[in-house]
Amino acid sequence: MIPNRFKIIYEVTRKELFEHFKTMRLLVIIIIFVTVFFIIMGLGHYLVGGSTPVYERGPNEALGVLLAFAFLFPPIIAIVLAYDVIVGERTRRSLHLILSKPVDRSSIYTGKFLGAFLSISIVYLIVCTVGYIVVIIFSGKVPNLNEVGRAYGAIGVILFSAACWILFVMLFSTSFKTVTSTIVFSVMFWLFILNLLSQSGYLYFMFTQESGDETITVDLLVSQAEGQEALGGTSVIFMAHNFGIPALNVEYDVRSENGSEMQGNKLFSLLTFYLLPQGNYTWTAEAPEEDTNNLETIAKGSFYIGQEFVPYVSIMPFMEDDDDYYNDVVLLLGTGVDSNLTFDLQVTSLEDNKVVHQESDYNGQYFLKNLEKGDYRLTISNENMTYMNTTVHSYGSEESGSQMYYTLGEDVEFPGYVKVTYAINPDNAASISFQILSGSGSSGILTIGEGLLALCLIFLILFCLGLLIFSRIELL
Repeated sequence: MIPNRFKIIYEVTRKELFEHFKTMRLLVIIIIFVTVFFIIMGLGHYLVGGSTPVYERGPNEALGVLLAFAFLFPPIIAIVLAYDVIVGERTRRSLHLILSKPVDRSSIYTGKFLGAFLSISIVYLIVCTVGYIVVIIFSGKVPNLNEVGRAYGAIGVILFSAACWILFVMLFSTSFKTVTSTIVFSVMFWLFILNLLSQSGYLYFMFTQESGDETITVDLLVSQAEGQEALGGTSVIFMAHNFGIPALNVEYDVRSENGSEMQGNKLFSLLTFYLLPQGNYTWTAEAPEEDTNNLETIAKGSFYIGQEFVPYVSIMPFMEDDDDYYNDVVLLLGTGVDSNLTFDLQVTSLEDNKVVHQESDYNGQYFLKNLEKGDYRLTISNENMTYMNTTVHSYGSEESGSQMYYTLGEDVEFPGYVKVTYAINPDNAASISFQILSGSGSSGILTIGEGLLALCLIFLILFCLGLLIFSRIELL
């Protein structure tokens, strides 16, 4: 019985694969996906405000940008390929012929799912792999095995979410008697119902927070733009949020030391400046008072940028011998030997809140002794002016190479019900894939483990529910 069941699954899967690749749907999807890929690689920096093409950032960063812009592809492809896998054959009455034979319905259902899933997987893997190789060739940046593994781990999570979306659509295709009803309800469920359900806890948390000045936080990131060291240019990003929720109504006033107002690019809650000249800057953030239209100051501060202090930070393992890595870590500030500025640097462990002792030399290198693996808060200041306040990650004794700081402000802990409701949506795979690509594992509401567990539960529930309905379907 078991070999016969596998044979049925194989034959149904092969038939579905042939049908999908024979139609124009998959060809159109491939053309659109390839077109989107090349547009993002060549022109994506104009969409996000960068100065260099996306492909020059390297294969993993380029893949992250592609997945960010193409997160709509899994549900769209699932709807296009799977909307008629059951109801289509039912309306054509070909399902009557199949089920009239002594075959197990679970084998048919499994084969139809595998046919649609493998069709999507083949397209996604081919386009992403060819694109990955193209980016390597044109950028000249060859990833190591760890980066390649993280890249395909991220793609695997996206394909897992596509599998969940296929099961969603197959559930509707099994439940409704017309193709039109299946398409309409699949689209409505994807765009409206599921998003409302998944963000219900998030919205409840947002509206139940106390309003007031103290709830809005403005994070500031100052970083050297890649390839712009000779220009002395830096990128400055302001991000306003209320317990992690973007605050869209915040207005900024950023001025240089001569009082000139600086113009940046505003996108939702983010305000970004590129290639600011060397000098001191002051800024003020304002938001409307509660129940009024009057603006009040919620945050203000200052920062300094220039060639004397390039706000660039990296963590590197300190090697005494060519082959050995130790827990002593070099924290490198791009100050330069001739810098006239002095800095107060403090490194605090986020695990136990202890200050890490550091020894500095004459050119901006700080040796952090016995630095264990974990997250650390890095603060760089001078005469009551904070230049940088961010989080860095140490890989301890692991052979890790250079590590950049990667966070904007503090992580926000949300109540459990926010995660529970947010985990309903398979689109959360996008957030999980970014965590895998960056190697952080801590950004976003759901961790990698929580997100994968949620996807597994969604997959099992949908598969079992769809199979139950299909096994009881009446053809007459």
